[in-house]
Amino acid sequence: MPNLPTEKLEAFLMNTVAFKKNPNLASLWTQIKGLVYDLSHKKRHLGLGEKGHTTYFSSNCTSEDAELVSRYLKSIQMEAYNTRVIKTVVN
Repeated sequence: MPNLPTEKLEAFLMNTVAFKKNPNLASLWTQIKGLVYDLSHKKRHLGLGEKGHTTYFSSNCTSEDAELVSRYLKSIQMEAYNTRVIKTVVN
């Protein structure tokens, strides 16, 4: 979260050359500013499930799932550094 009130950051952004040249940026800012300043527990921490937020694993992945994927990748001599895992459940 920026150490600046939303209104001040928004005023700064609206006065930049980029925002003046591209009106779509104002719309984009409106869509994301709540997320930029979101201090809810889950958004303040990196982690899986209820422990935090990650973009590397889908929201239904657990620590056990992450360990299973890591063990599998190592078994085929791969590392999980930049992987994305999406857990799907059948039936």
